[in-house]
Amino acid sequence: RDDNEAVWARLAALAGGAGARVAVIATASGEPARAAARVDERLRRHGVRGLAIEAAPLQDGAAAAQAAAHAPRWVEAVAGSQAVFFTGGAQARLLDTLAPGGAPSPLLQAVHALHARGGLVAGTSSGAAVLSALCFREAPDLIGALRGTLREGIEIDRGFGFLPPQMVLDQHFVQRGRIARLLPLMASRRVPLGLGVEEDSAALLHAGRREVLGRHGVLVADMAEAQVD
Repeated sequence: RDDNEAVWARLAALAGGAGARVAVIATASGEPARAAARVDERLRRHGVRGLAIEAAPLQDGAAAAQAAAHAPRWVEAVAGSQAVFFTGGAQARLLDTLAPGGAPSPLLQAVHALHARGGLVAGTSSGAAVLSALCFREAPDLIGALRGTLREGIEIDRGFGFLPPQMVLDQHFVQRGRIARLLPLMASRRVPLGLGVEEDSAALLHAGRREVLGRHGVLVADMAEAQVD
């Protein structure tokens, strides 16, 4: 939420504090300009500037958005930033624009380069879901997931890979009953660790440590010793 100072203040501090710049990628959003402006407004309260990266399929069309993900202008903008923030919306828009067919675009490569040099990569809602190596693409049918309907490219997909491969992330977790889809995914793909981030909360992962911020917490699923019959 806009008033969650625990999360926004920490995000601004990790980005570098006053004077830092955060590249805001609102590709997933149905209203990308508005979504980026809201993030910028929250960051400016803490002296950090948000820069909107214009790669939005719902605003400009899928082809134009994919072209923007190859544009040197935006690649250089990310390279000159200290952090990246992915807004919410639909995972499919992010995946199809920044990594169509699983191939990382120059823009996504620039985000990985920023992360590799110690920069912060963050996201909310769908912008958080795509950060793991394996992610849910579009799986609203929880009963179907429990019955094993987890098809590559439909319910699940390859994520952006900022988290270790042995960890998968999901969001709006308790509120939307998503443990019903997380556990079947972990079992079928033999992923030992799952993080379910609840509303108005955040998980901070750094150097093997996990910290919980915000109001409602994070559920940790450990299936390293689970047996399925």
